[in-house]
Amino acid sequence: MHNLQSTSKQGFCDCLYWKGTCIYQELLNNGNKAKEGREYKNCDIISINKLRDDLYLYEVKVTNYLVRELDNLGAFVFIKKPNSEDCFGTPISIMDINYDKSSILLLLKIHGIKTKI
Repeated sequence: MHNLQSTSKQGFCDCLYWKGTCIYQELLNNGNKAKEGREYKNCDIISINKLRDDLYLYEVKVTNYLVRELDNLGAFVFIKKPNSEDCFGTPISIMDINYDKSSILLLLKIHGIKTKI
């Protein structure tokens, strides 16, 4: 059950048991305007190595800027098939980066509709 207290009385969103980002509060903080949607870029896949039936290692060519941005612990990207709706974007952690090739390594476990190949 979602427990949202009125922002007019409290001045803030108080979602019971929710520890993540409150999109309603973000909307209010942005002057009741929706934030820009996530920007997707088409990237070339350098290689796909099948490790087992449900596990694949992708090497993906990205920009030099993105390689630098993703060179930290906990970095991740959202991936989706071209022409898929944004709701099919799946967060995948960066396993490794290669500065020489401007590429990232992603380990993808097939588990449900968003990760089906």
